[in-house]
Amino acid sequence: MKSDLLNLVADIDLNQRKSILYLPEWPSEIEESKAIFVPSSGAGTIYLCPHATSLDGVSPLCENVEVINVGETVNGKSVTLIEYDGQEYYLVFGIKGTGGGEYGNIEELIKDLNDYIQGLSDESFKNNSQQRKNALANKIKEVFIKIENKEYQEAINKLENDIRAKAGGNETTDDWIIDSDNQIEIYKMIDDLIVYLRDLSQASF
Repeated sequence: MKSDLLNLVADIDLNQRKSILYLPEWPSEIEESKAIFVPSSGAGTIYLCPHATSLDGVSPLCENVEVINVGETVNGKSVTLIEYDGQEYYLVFGIKGTGGGEYGNIEELIKDLNDYIQGLSDESFKNNSQQRKNALANKIKEVFIKIENKEYQEAINKLENDIRAKAGGNETTDDWIIDSDNQIEIYKMIDDLIVYLRDLSQASF
């Protein structure tokens, strides 16, 4: 049994409010249903990344992300609150080995922006729509990494000068997204995110 757990990944980050429990293949002696503890700051909601293999892969932008509120059961997974050693955690039951994090305002804003862009029609783009979507998804992931590292101004710069510019926010830039209604909606979502990041930046001083 001990050798079967050599590749076990079990990690937690209190500052980034996320954790992971992963093993490529679980021994038959271990129950299929497992639980993880996710650090809480009181948001009341978590997200799960069923395919995460490391803590770095735990993100609200992960593939097949699931969002669950405290007290809810979604696809056999349920969330409750527990306190340990003065720290509040989400106790997530029913996982098979996965990563999860707290789903607060910043995670929701980031996910909503990415979901909106990924849901645009091909006609909304000047050309190469799928290539553009993939590139923008990667840029949004870079923004979230900067936020996790508390590099708020760098995240704002990325949103203003790169992502917004690609959505038609800069007259000197070759726009990727050409539909005006989509551009306006993306501007609003980016502006909301920037306002929140500026508040976080000021609060960190």
